[in-house]
Amino acid sequence: MRRLLPKKTYIRNFLIIGILFTIIILLFSYLLRQQYANQAYDDVNHLMEIKTTSVSQSFEYQLDHLRAYALTIYQDPEIFNWLMSEDGDPLVMSSALKSVSKFMSLQSFIDSTYLVNMKLEKVIHSRDGIHTFTDFMDQDMLDQLQHHPPSTLRFFNHTNKTGSYLALIAPAYYSKVASQGYIVILLDKSLLEKYLLQNLNDSTTSIMVLDGDQNVILGGSDDLDVKQLITQNAQVNDNNRYLIHSHAFNIEDWKLYSTVKVKDISKNIDKIMFRMYGMCFFLLLILSALTYWNSRRQFMPISQLAGQIRKTVATGAANAEQSSNSEFAIIKTGVDHMVKTMEEMNSMIRNHQEVVKNEVLRQWLLQGTYNNAIQELGNGNVSQLLAGNIRLAVIRINRFQSFSERYAYASRKLLLYAMGNIAGETLGNQGFVTENVDLGSDHLVILIGGGTADQNPAPALEEARLAIDKWLHIQVTAAVSHQTAIDENMRSLYDRVCDLTLLRFFETEEKVYVEGDLGDYLPERQWDLDESRIQKLIQAVRKSQKEQVREQLDLIFGQLQSLPYSECQFQLKLLFFYIVKAFNKVMGEQEQGGVDLLLQKFDTLMDVRDWLDNQFMRLIDNVAQSHTASNRKEELAAEIFDYVKRHLHDPMLTLESIADYLVLSVSYVRLVFKETYLITLSGFIHQERLEQAKQLLVSTDWPVLDIAERSGFQSKTTFFTSFKKYTGLTPNQFREQNSNTGTDF
Repeated sequence: MRRLLPKKTYIRNFLIIGILFTIIILLFSYLLRQQYANQAYDDVNHLMEIKTTSVSQSFEYQLDHLRAYALTIYQDPEIFNWLMSEDGDPLVMSSALKSVSKFMSLQSFIDSTYLVNMKLEKVIHSRDGIHTFTDFMDQDMLDQLQHHPPSTLRFFNHTNKTGSYLALIAPAYYSKVASQGYIVILLDKSLLEKYLLQNLNDSTTSIMVLDGDQNVILGGSDDLDVKQLITQNAQVNDNNRYLIHSHAFNIEDWKLYSTVKVKDISKNIDKIMFRMYGMCFFLLLILSALTYWNSRRQFMPISQLAGQIRKTVATGAANAEQSSNSEFAIIKTGVDHMVKTMEEMNSMIRNHQEVVKNEVLRQWLLQGTYNNAIQELGNGNVSQLLAGNIRLAVIRINRFQSFSERYAYASRKLLLYAMGNIAGETLGNQGFVTENVDLGSDHLVILIGGGTADQNPAPALEEARLAIDKWLHIQVTAAVSHQTAIDENMRSLYDRVCDLTLLRFFETEEKVYVEGDLGDYLPERQWDLDESRIQKLIQAVRKSQKEQVREQLDLIFGQLQSLPYSECQFQLKLLFFYIVKAFNKVMGEQEQGGVDLLLQKFDTLMDVRDWLDNQFMRLIDNVAQSHTASNRKEELAAEIFDYVKRHLHDPMLTLESIADYLVLSVSYVRLVFKETYLITLSGFIHQERLEQAKQLLVSTDWPVLDIAERSGFQSKTTFFTSFKKYTGLTPNQFREQNSNTGTDF
C-alpha cells in the first residue's frame, strides 16, 4: 500500500486530505439529508395534526348549524301548516313552497329540500314542485320515512337518481313531537368537500370522513383503498406510505381522516438534496484546489529539510524507518535524536548540585520551615553557612519600574546575578560565608553565615551597595537581620527584612537598615486609622477604580482631621508606610529625601490628600497605558512563567502578587499569559504544583504531607482533592503504582 503512494510529501498529503474531504462531505451530506428529511416529516405531521383538528371542529360546527337550520325550517308556520295539513289546501301548499324556496336561498350547502306530508302522501320538492308519493322520483327516501323513521337527528349518506348526498331528516323520533310530516335536507357533497374539508383531492393530500363501518361519507379518491389504508395503519405497501391523522365526531359515529403521501414529500426533499450535493461537489473542487496549492507551498521544503537532517543530525541515528526513504521518517528520526539529546542535557542540569541547592534554599525562604532537604544540604556544600546561626539580608533595587523599562527580562536576571557576585565577594573578604537566592522579583536575598560572633555584616553590605552603584550603575537599598537560628521561621524573617528596605522612604541618608530601625521609625503606638479602609484604598488602586480611590481618601483624611497635629503627623507616616509597601516599585520615583521632608512641602492636610490622589491617578493611568502600548507580550509572559517557577513553593503565590510584581493589573496579566501559553495562569500554577508533587512522590520517600507543603498547597485536604481530580488516584496510590512500574519523571 505504501508503494502506491507518491514519494513527494506534498502530493501524498494532497491525496490523503482530498480523500478525507470527500469522505467527510459525503458523510455530512448524507447525515444532513437524514436530518432534513426527519425534520420535514415531523413538520408535515405536526401541520396535518393541527389541520385535522381544525377542519374537524369547523365541519362539526357547520353540521350543528345545519341541524338547527333544519329545525328552523320545520318550525316555520307556513311549512308546519302544510306538514300538518289534512285537506291539501292549495294556498297552504303554495305558501309552504315559497317559504322553502326562501330558506333554500339562504343556505348554499343545501342542494334540495323535501316537505313530506305522510297523511296526504304528497311531497313538495324545492326544485320540482309538488309530487304525489307515486310519481315522486326519490322512492328510497319515502320508503325510509314510511318504514324506518329516524330516531336521532343525524346525517346519513343517501343516493338517488341525481347523485349522492348527505341527508338529514327532521324531526327525529326521540324529540317526541307528534308529526305527520317530515323535512328532508339533501346537502351538496362537492360544496362540503370544497369549503368545509378544504380538500382539493390531489394525489399528495386527502381529507375524508368515514362512518363506523369505514364507508366514505365525504372526501377520498378513487385510487385510494381507504379500508386497507386504515386497517394497515398508515402503510399500504412498501412503495406507498402515508401519514394519517384522525378525529372522531361527538354526535355522528364518524371520523375525519387526513392523509399525506410520504413519497411525494420525499420527492421534494430529494430535489433539494440533489442541489445540495451539487453545491457540496463544487465546494469539494474548491477545497481540493486550495489543498493542492497549500500543500505544495507548505510541504515542498520538507524534502530539503529531510536531506539536511540525513546529512547532519540523523547520521548517527540510522534505523529501519530511514531505509523506507520516507521524508517524515527521516525527520522523525532526526527530531527524536535531538529530543533525546536535549532530555539528557536537561537531566544533567536538573541533577547539578548548584541547581538543587538554589531550589532548596528558595523553598526554605518561601515556606519558612527547616526540613530534611535543608539538613541534607547542610551536610554538603553549604555546611559552613548552616553550621550556626545565620543572618538574612535583602538588597532591593530602587526605582524598579524604571529599571524594568530600561532592561529586558534576561538582562535583569544577569544584573541580579552580578549584584549577587559583588555582594558575595565583598562579604567574603570580611570573612563571611554567603549564598544568594534570586526569587525573580525586585530584590536579591543573601543568606550570611560565618564570621565572628560579634562581627556585624552591615559595613560589608554598605560597601557592596556602593560597589553595585559604581560598577552596575544601579542604586539599591540593603537591610540585614540579627543572627537567627536556622530552625526559625525563615519566611517571617524574610518578610521583616523586606519591610526594612522600605524605610528608605522615611530617611534622607543612605544606610544599611537593621531590625532595630523599624522600631525607631515606626514605634509601637496605637493605629488610630481604620486599617480596612487602607486595604480598600490599595485594592481600589490595583483595580484602577478611580472613584473608589477618591472615596477612601476622603474617609481616611476625614478621620485624620480629628487628630492633634503630632498624632496626625505620626498617623500620616504609618499611612505612607503602608502605601509604599504596597506600591514600592512605582512610589520610589517620588522619594525626595524621606517622608519628613516630603510632608514639610504641604501647608494643609488636604494638600497631602490631593498629592496622594494625584499619585494614584498617575499610577492608574500609567498601568492603563502600559496595557495598550505593550509590545513585548512574549517577554512578559516568559517573565511570568519564570516568576511562577521560582515561587511555586510559596503557598501565598496569587495572581495579585504576580500582578503587583509586574506593576500591571491582574486582568492584563491573565490575558497576556493565556494568549501566549493557551492556558489560564491560575490553571498553570495549579498544574505545575501537581506535576511537582507527582515527581516528588515517585522520586522521594518523603511523607505525603511534606510533599503537599513543598508543592505550595496550604492544606492536606486541598492537596488530596486536587491530586485525585488531576490523576484519578490518591497520592499514596499514585506512588505505589508508579513505583511498581518504575515510571521515570
